[in-house]
Amino acid sequence: MKSYIFRVELTQDEDGRWNAVVPSLRACYTWGNTEEEALVHMQDAVRCCLEDMMAHDEPLPPDVEVIDGPVASVTLCAAGSATSGPDRSSPPWRGMAFAEPIRPAAMLPIAAVPAK
Repeated sequence: MKSYIFRVELTQDEDGRWNAVVPSLRACYTWGNTEEEALVHMQDAVRCCLEDMMAHDEPLPPDVEVIDGPVASVTLCAAGSATSGPDRSSPPWRGMAFAEPIRPAAMLPIAAVPAK
C-alpha cells in the first residue's frame, strides 16, 4: 500500500461555494459548500485521477509525495467558519491551540491506492 500527498488549492466563489483543485493533476477539481466538503470531494476526485493514471501507465507528477504505507493526516480549515469544527469556546476545547492552514493551499493525503 502506498499513500500519495498532493497540494490542494482552495478558493471561495462570490456565491460562497468553495472550489478545490490539484494543480499537478490535469482536470482534477471539485467544489463544496464548505472548505471541509470541498476537501472530502477532492479525496474522491484525486483517487479517480490516480486510478486512471495507473491504469494507463502514466507517470505521477514530480511534486507528489509518495509514502510506502498508510498515513494519518489532518487538514484544519480557517477558524470562525460555521463548519470549521468543534466549538472552541467551551470545554474540552478551551485553552487548546488550533493550527490554521496556509492559504490558498492545503496538503491532502490520498491513501490506500494499491501500488503498481
